[in-house]
Amino acid sequence: MSYGASVPGELQRLIDDLADRLNVPISLEDPNQHLLASSVQHGTIDDVRRQTVLGRRSLPDVRAWFESFGVREALCPVRIPADPVHSVLARLCVPIRHRDRLIALLWLIDPDAQLGDTELAVIRSVAGHVALLLGQSELAERMAGDTFRHLVSPVESSRKAAQRELTEHGGWSRTTPMMVVVAEVAGPADDDSADAVGMALADPSRLATTDVLLRFSRAHQASVLAPARSSPAIAERLMHALAAQLPGRQVSAGIGDPVTALADVHHSFRQARRAAHVAATVPNMGPIVSWGDLGVFRALTLLPADEIGRSALDPRLVQLLDASEPDLVVTLEQYLDLAGDAQATAAALHIHRSTLYHRLGRIETITGTSLRSGGDRLALHLGLKLVKLSAR
Repeated sequence: MSYGASVPGELQRLIDDLADRLNVPISLEDPNQHLLASSVQHGTIDDVRRQTVLGRRSLPDVRAWFESFGVREALCPVRIPADPVHSVLARLCVPIRHRDRLIALLWLIDPDAQLGDTELAVIRSVAGHVALLLGQSELAERMAGDTFRHLVSPVESSRKAAQRELTEHGGWSRTTPMMVVVAEVAGPADDDSADAVGMALADPSRLATTDVLLRFSRAHQASVLAPARSSPAIAERLMHALAAQLPGRQVSAGIGDPVTALADVHHSFRQARRAAHVAATVPNMGPIVSWGDLGVFRALTLLPADEIGRSALDPRLVQLLDASEPDLVVTLEQYLDLAGDAQATAAALHIHRSTLYHRLGRIETITGTSLRSGGDRLALHLGLKLVKLSAR
């Protein structure tokens, strides 16, 4: 779920007005307890409130404790008792639903149980406004995401329809350079990861910026269209947001070339997606890779995915890979990366030069190649890069 540019300000106004009327500290969170808005301090607050405001989210054990009271399933306000173990003051939790789906949680600190029926009526009225606001914003964002999907579609007619939608109905007039950023999460692309990617893309503490022009998520990828000048910073913030949602999962990002026309955004998207794949499969490239910095991988990523495998490799390299001598493979790649500089290779591998020469001799024997031949070296070097790209 993500929100339009005007929504955070409107949410903040609603929360501040309600806190002023009730004279209690209030916060609004999404269903996973990420902070969306919080009032200025009214009365006593606890450590949980401080942590949520400062960290933009409560700690896992605190979230689990709150959820044990059934706040996610509740259809009416839930009173949470004080708990010294978690440094929690008593509070009221109001689940906010839109079309029967939990869309937010409203928290009001109420240590003396002063919020009675009169106050609850006011709270329910505000909760209704919040539900409508978030629901409308979510629909607008979903429509924008669909437009972005069509804008980068391989089908030309879909791209042209999206371009017309943005220019004729969306008032699009941007002519400054823009780039697509694609962040990719390793591991299974299941429903949990898809939800987490969507939440990361909507994280207001990471991407609440006018620099994000369009965004959409799918399965294990989050994509953003942003001005070229801010794309590297957006890529880093997007990676951090994904890592926070999916701790322990590897996250990589790719940045496409800059474009100035909507008709060319799909080129930047494909470049960014390929760069993200290289970042995920070739660790020494770094977690964030730009299409312009891919070197030989630019050409290799254009090969069909089903052809990047054993059959694409020079049979002589396959013999080396099948020899089960990983030191020789590492040595060969380092030697070729350093343009055949024996001294630099030995230093990089922390081995004696005589050991290096022995390994190179073994490589030539196993493969039947000559490392003095430019053609043989090219075949082996490209093959090794293909191996990394296919994560063989």
